[in-house]
Amino acid sequence: MNINYEFSDMIGSSYKNGNISFLGPHTVVSPVGNKIKVFNIKENSSWTLPVQSSFNITILEISPTGKHAFAVNEAGIGQFINLHHGTVLYRMRFGDKARVVKFSPDGKKLAVCTGGTLTIYRTTFRVNGLFNPFSISQIRKLSNEVLRTLSWSYDSRLVVCGGDDKRLWIVDATKKLANITAYGLSAHRSAIVGCYFLNEGSLDVCSVDDRGSVYVWECALTPNELIFKTGVKEADDEVDLIEYTRKSKERLTQHLEGNAYELRLTATTYNQKTHVLTVGYAHGVFLILEMPTCNVIQNMRASDFRISTLSMNEPGDWLAFGCGEGSQSQLVVWEWQSESFVLKQQSHSHSVLTAAFSPDGSLLATGAEDGKIKIWNTTSSFCIVTFTEHTAAVSAVTWTQSGKAIVSAALDGTIRCHDIKRYRNFRTMTCPRPTQLSSLVVDDSSELVVASSKELFEVYVFSMDTGDLVDNFSGHSNVISKMDIRGSNLATISLDRTLRISNIVDQSQSEAIKLASEGLDVKFSPCGKYIAALTYDSSITLFNAGDRQQIGIIDTRLDIDSSRLNGEFIKKSTSAKAKSFTCITFSPDSLLILAAGQSNYFCLYSVDDRVLIRKFMLTLNKSLDGVRLDIDYRKISEFGNLELFESSDEENDHIPGTIKRKTKLPGTSSTDMGERSYKPVMRVNAVDFNPTNRSFAVVSTEGIALYSLDNKRRFDPFDLEVDVTPLNVKQSLQREEYTRALSMSLRLNKRDLVRTVVFSIHWEKVKYIVAKLSIVYIEKLLKMFADEYQYFFSTEFHLFHKWLLAIFACHGQELKNPSVSSRQQVLASLTALQQVISTQNQQVINPISEAKSTLEFLTTARMLKKLEIYGESDEEEIEVIDIDDD
Repeated sequence: MNINYEFSDMIGSSYKNGNISFLGPHTVVSPVGNKIKVFNIKENSSWTLPVQSSFNITILEISPTGKHAFAVNEAGIGQFINLHHGTVLYRMRFGDKARVVKFSPDGKKLAVCTGGTLTIYRTTFRVNGLFNPFSISQIRKLSNEVLRTLSWSYDSRLVVCGGDDKRLWIVDATKKLANITAYGLSAHRSAIVGCYFLNEGSLDVCSVDDRGSVYVWECALTPNELIFKTGVKEADDEVDLIEYTRKSKERLTQHLEGNAYELRLTATTYNQKTHVLTVGYAHGVFLILEMPTCNVIQNMRASDFRISTLSMNEPGDWLAFGCGEGSQSQLVVWEWQSESFVLKQQSHSHSVLTAAFSPDGSLLATGAEDGKIKIWNTTSSFCIVTFTEHTAAVSAVTWTQSGKAIVSAALDGTIRCHDIKRYRNFRTMTCPRPTQLSSLVVDDSSELVVASSKELFEVYVFSMDTGDLVDNFSGHSNVISKMDIRGSNLATISLDRTLRISNIVDQSQSEAIKLASEGLDVKFSPCGKYIAALTYDSSITLFNAGDRQQIGIIDTRLDIDSSRLNGEFIKKSTSAKAKSFTCITFSPDSLLILAAGQSNYFCLYSVDDRVLIRKFMLTLNKSLDGVRLDIDYRKISEFGNLELFESSDEENDHIPGTIKRKTKLPGTSSTDMGERSYKPVMRVNAVDFNPTNRSFAVVSTEGIALYSLDNKRRFDPFDLEVDVTPLNVKQSLQREEYTRALSMSLRLNKRDLVRTVVFSIHWEKVKYIVAKLSIVYIEKLLKMFADEYQYFFSTEFHLFHKWLLAIFACHGQELKNPSVSSRQQVLASLTALQQVISTQNQQVINPISEAKSTLEFLTTARMLKKLEIYGESDEEEIEVIDIDDD
């Protein structure tokens, strides 16, 4: 029983507040809450970096090399991240909320705007032999207002920035230029949204404000005329200083329809290779302009939501949009030359309530409060289809046994069947009386659909073929929480503290089981031996499915670790009494139970031993309520909890991170239109195991988190340590510590050393050594075998095949599903090895087959010659002679 489940991916969210960046020509990096999601559009795949921030990420900047990223959250905490390994290399606090972060084109500097201050850091610096990733090069207080945009010159010597003070600032980033220290330009009548250096051969600058005015500033000097300080005052005074003049002004509002003067420009981006400027507006329209002439190339509408961020890839053919904010956001990649969508991903606009894996585990269906059903590919994490027929929140989804259709129930009182092949709603079932449906199950033969009413406490049975109501029955006196079916036995659990087992074929067979508390969820085990009932007192009661006898109780009360919400005025112990796990599910092998609910934690329990074996924490995101285990007493003042007070002086509601709170409307828990900003409460609405038993899904406030045994990204441990030396490798070989010697030689990546270790291991010990190595070392070893096959083929042909057989026998399953980061390397190695084996067949196996055929021919010819000499009467003697010769 393998329980080493680790976070693998986040499904259901493609973009949230922040900026989008391109990593190479075909890869988009997007912040999703406090995580970072990467979309490879060319390979049709996506993955989530195993990195979490303590708050929502608002700024994401990719280094020029594409190997690192710098992410800043809304609390002003920055993380320097290695994108290949998915690890945080360095953390730093800016002391204030950062508005923009940019790497210089040479990657040696990092510019950060906090408030009205520009700070430039050196990315590589050593002090007394110790590596210091970021050291401050200079700090400049440029304005009393907020600086919101920044850009570097091509040679990484100048920085241009602007913001709410309507001024443009050009700053010397090296502190060594004699032509300039800091230069200000004033002409805008509104806040500056974007400013950029136009081309490589000049210092001309363009700037855009939120009213749609584009200014082009011409510089009298060229980059080659910039001179470094000599230290001699007379010589430095004779240097020509930088001066800018306004070359042109363009009003972009003339290209928009309607009352364009009231529309606000919200996002800009500039491609320095193609000299194309793109601007986006609050009503979803974007303009693509050719600079510096400001000719409009394209005028299109991306969506109905506000464009929050824009980014263009280096070739200049793809444009990425981040539209909307929060749960209504969507990620769009637009190919502007062909005017077509390359990628369009949108999450549910409200909380996801239910999720279910397909029978083969390749698809995941989700239903949410927005009335939509989305089908997600679990491999690529892309949404492949969205069904919008329901007019109210979807309460339950389930698959048919064949996996060709999905059935859903909603609060609009309808049950809809959707065809996965044709993507259409082919059957609609309606209850005899208007009611809201809360749960749904389909029998094993996919002939009957059973749904429960939320208000009438009734159960309805429909025919899948005709859509007619077959039967309805009642028995509970309160709300039916959940249902499950096994064969013809239907289990229903209710808040009336009863669990009923009914036979939907023969209604005369019905049995009621009294529970200690209100029932929340019920599940049949896949093996059919157990029934698990979850109650409000945080206990899971196990029953024998045959005789309905209780066989044990799993007490989960101490494992919930419910947090104290910011708005609560009661003690934590009192608050914990009202919280419990709300959903459970069995693993496909019936050995584990997964429980989750009103907590940031969820747990795995053993069915046989009825004990906790693994506890998971969903997130570290403190932007959500319900993550802290207790109140942050640093925010407790004489006026009360500062979390409940308005702490921002921003007047614009659309600015991310604005915190303006009003009194919540009574009874609201998810979204409240009566307040501008709120903290969603962290909770889990549903859990489901993949039928392959290799992963499970947890539906929470953040989205759908996948936990898998086959992690898509792993930390690559090929870093050199002090004790990893060729001398230690040879000493390990002498002590016959072959696994340690092989792993250290692979870390050093010296092929001669690896060959020495491989040849020192006897072929009978190969299988045991390979079994101890992790998959990361196996991938490197396969690549080495593929690159050095000629050497191994010519020297140790038999040993080469023994190593390959051992690798495929021990790690074949993991090599079938390689991680996203190493997929290309593994496939390339396997393809190369396949070619090696094919070449060996041609060079070794085929000659052996030809020699065998020749030998058989010579043996037969010899026997025929003897027959001619001795005649037929001596045939038995000839056979005896042949046996003796053999």
